[in-house]
Amino acid sequence: MRFGCEQDATSHVTYDSPPGWKITNANASVGSNSGDVKSQSPTITKKDDHHVEAKADFRGRDKQLGLNCPSGGHGQAEVGGTIVKEF
Repeated sequence: MRFGCEQDATSHVTYDSPPGWKITNANASVGSNSGDVKSQSPTITKKDDHHVEAKADFRGRDKQLGLNCPSGGHGQAEVGGTIVKEF
């Protein structure tokens, strides 16, 4: 997701477990390639045993002297966790 100075943006990600596997826990994070942001807020928005949805809200840097900023921002939501084989 790309955004400019003082702009808001949201990145979404989903994960579906493979057949025969169950999601036991999940967490949302911001990807390592995210940068030039003023703020970032990753959250899980939906989770069940086989599906997870997450998002990350971003805010671009403030303008310097109210005119411009060094660069536009970029961000990515990620989801991680644990899956186990169902019996």
